[in-house]
Amino acid sequence: MLRRLSRQVAVVLFSMLTVASLVASTPIPPRLTAEVSDTFGLRTNPAGLGSLPHSELRLLYGFQPSEIDPAGDGSTADLHSGGLYGAWKLFDRLTLAGGYDFTERGSAAGAERGLVGVGLDFRIASLGFGWESRDAFGATGDFVRLGAQVRPIRWAALGLAVQDVGEAIGQRTWDLGLAVRPGLDWLTAAAQWSIVEDEALTEDTLQFRLFAEPLDGVLVGAYAADSFDILGLQLAIDFGRTGAEGALYVQDSNAVGVGTVAVRSERVESFFRSTKVIRVELQGDLRPPPRLSLLRQRVELGVYGRVPLELELIARAEDVVGAYVRIHDLDVGWATAKELRGAILRIRESKKTVLCAVSTPGDLEYYVASACSEVLIEPTTLIGLDGLAANLVFFGRALDWLGVEVAVAKRGAYKDAPNSFTEREPDASQVEVIQSLLDVGYRELVTSWPKDVASRRRRRGSDRRGHAHATMALARGFADAVLHLDEIEDYVRGKLGASVDVTTAAALEAPSRSQWGLPPQIALIPVDAVIVRGESQIAPLGFGATIGDETVRKALRRARKDPRVAAVVLRVDSPGGDAIASDRIAREVERCSRVKPVIASFGDIATSGGYYVAAPATRIFAEPTTVTGSIGVFSVRASVYELLDKLGVDVFGFERGRHADLGSIVQPLDEGAQAITERQVDFLYQRFLEVVAEGRGLDVTAVRDVAEGRVWAGVRRSSEGSSTSSVDCGQRSTTPVRGRDR
Repeated sequence: MLRRLSRQVAVVLFSMLTVASLVASTPIPPRLTAEVSDTFGLRTNPAGLGSLPHSELRLLYGFQPSEIDPAGDGSTADLHSGGLYGAWKLFDRLTLAGGYDFTERGSAAGAERGLVGVGLDFRIASLGFGWESRDAFGATGDFVRLGAQVRPIRWAALGLAVQDVGEAIGQRTWDLGLAVRPGLDWLTAAAQWSIVEDEALTEDTLQFRLFAEPLDGVLVGAYAADSFDILGLQLAIDFGRTGAEGALYVQDSNAVGVGTVAVRSERVESFFRSTKVIRVELQGDLRPPPRLSLLRQRVELGVYGRVPLELELIARAEDVVGAYVRIHDLDVGWATAKELRGAILRIRESKKTVLCAVSTPGDLEYYVASACSEVLIEPTTLIGLDGLAANLVFFGRALDWLGVEVAVAKRGAYKDAPNSFTEREPDASQVEVIQSLLDVGYRELVTSWPKDVASRRRRRGSDRRGHAHATMALARGFADAVLHLDEIEDYVRGKLGASVDVTTAAALEAPSRSQWGLPPQIALIPVDAVIVRGESQIAPLGFGATIGDETVRKALRRARKDPRVAAVVLRVDSPGGDAIASDRIAREVERCSRVKPVIASFGDIATSGGYYVAAPATRIFAEPTTVTGSIGVFSVRASVYELLDKLGVDVFGFERGRHADLGSIVQPLDEGAQAITERQVDFLYQRFLEVVAEGRGLDVTAVRDVAEGRVWAGVRRSSEGSSTSSVDCGQRSTTPVRGRDR
């Protein structure tokens, strides 16, 4: 009886469940076991819920003319059906779903059902569970369905669904599915064979589906079942976060139509794109704001947030006509500024307009802004172009006066950081390094003015510095327009089109789409703060951050073992830190580089431990103004014994074992403890030299000659075999590092 009804009632066939075992129900568009990846997995294979990449809500409507007799009582009437299905994506791996649908036929008894399901995603596979309660043309019952999908490679997927596991309504049915993409991601062919327990195998339970996406967001498909007695056509059009889909099924002279409207939590690929202008905020240190916590917070991924990626996507996005960049109190170094400037220039090279609103710019802010098509300022804006300066602070005299004794052990003639605690003024080596860094930075700034800044601002190359208020800045070509803050966005629309959508970079996120196989990825691992042992942390209330060796090592191990990761980018913007933590990270970098390329990308600073962790990388890239090197080791010990004595505080110590109080600050410093410290520093320095020599493919003696704790600018360091020159955000030089090209 059930088999006869399922053949007579086209609605059953269009539900895409097992053709032979279920009573009539609300039709849905074609979905088969191996390829379903939306809320209709509730009806076909609940594992498809797991592979759904977003949350979605679907409204369903179906219509069947009155020629057939679904209840078998001799009466005919048009059938109307509808439903609402929803799926909620949680934690990237878990999807919860629910739905309700109904079918009505005049005054006769209809059908309705409620469904719930859960899907779990495991990258290349997913599992699902579904429960259904139905009342179909007088037949009532509940049943369970289970499902699994496997997507091991980009061109093939397998599916299995077990319908009515407990045989609560009919016989248990096994739906076996296969889907293939024959070398084309936009073309899919799928088949499903439903096997009913205790019944002979028959080709009548075979279903086929072929669908293609010739344009982004436009899907056309065909469907066949019951030895090609049932045929169907399908058309779906997506508009980003919304979409519409329709299907028509025919069997002999009978026809059924079904349509659905979808609303999604994320954008999917679509042929219909609105023209956009992306608003980019360049403020502060460009890090994502920390989450408020009274205890501790973990460092979020990104040396300066998502800004470089956003700028790169703006240059590539076809539906983006330009960018509106707002610069305010930019707190980055010159290497990062050059990266940002290079990224803006690439947007302009892609024939797009970049408008910039800048507030009280100095040399660095204006250096970035000058790459834009136009610079916009407010009436109260003051521009100050002064040049570069550096200030060194020394506490030696203050500590002497307080009675704080400081003992330093260092290796490297230029390892001058401890001088701040022992000296009153810089020594010759410090003066040499600071002057050299300022020369490199100023030369980079000055030489860019005649070539780039002046040409883009239509000013004389010699007119590089000075202060200017808004009126003067406009007259001298520093700015292209003076506008109030509320006028700027209207100005942007006037320049780029009144109908453009001025939006944030969230609109540039990759469209959500179900993936087969494991697409190749590049892992980005930041080392962008002081290096410490343990986990990375953000201090309470967001004051400061540290990079922990445990956090970085875990990320490197995952990248090394993950077959999807083709290469690793180690983004270093760190002054160094703990020697042991740095050595641990360097070891993991070396292990990873044996398996896949590890590219070290230097930001504003990569000195001492920051350089240490990058030394074993396959290649190192740096900006001309990157501060790097400082291959050396130092230790600082202090004693407040004399200070406590001045304050009338007496200290009595007890120990078991010689030098048991080596780290105590309340006891006087002694030569024996200093000798131990000197030996430790010797060992660590030799280890540092060996790691650099092995990592860069150089002799230890050669490394020692350029080490000595000296800090270098990236453009000079490259000539020493430590890094390459010529770097800009998104397009880095492929010049191999000297002595190391693998």
